[in-house]
Amino acid sequence: MGSRSPYLLDGRPIKNTGMISSAYKKALLRKYHVICRQLGITEAEKQAIKDSYGISSSRSLTEKQLSDLINRLLSGQDLSVGHKTKNEIWRKRVMASIGGWLRSIGKQESADTIKAIACRATGYTNFNKIPISRLRTIYYEFRRKSETITQTNQIKNDLIEYLKFSN
Repeated sequence: MGSRSPYLLDGRPIKNTGMISSAYKKALLRKYHVICRQLGITEAEKQAIKDSYGISSSRSLTEKQLSDLINRLLSGQDLSVGHKTKNEIWRKRVMASIGGWLRSIGKQESADTIKAIACRATGYTNFNKIPISRLRTIYYEFRRKSETITQTNQIKNDLIEYLKFSN
């Protein structure tokens, strides 16, 4: 049992009995689920965490894995293991939404241009330093901009067609 922490969550030392170990693991599981709820981690995200460990239930995690996972959650570290991180996914979404907006207004698009627009929209100087919350905001904003332009163009085209036939 050398891989497990010698203290309970409340700081009391663990005695070397099987029952305490079981109580310790239950306390870790409880803490994991409380932290997930407090951080707003969805069931799909929890499932992705379990998938990264190759398990179907969080109860299958060892005490060390649970402890490490809790520490990573509390420190805000990346939870992916060999998968794309949330940050990468949101950065790609942002790049796609800004690229779509640039295409809809007939402008040239490049990765540098898109990153510059994202930085300007968020006030950050480095694209990779933009937090997920800001990435979400600009992703949805540029999606709305693109949809608005598409709808406006559709209305304009419908009006032109109407005027052609009414004259």
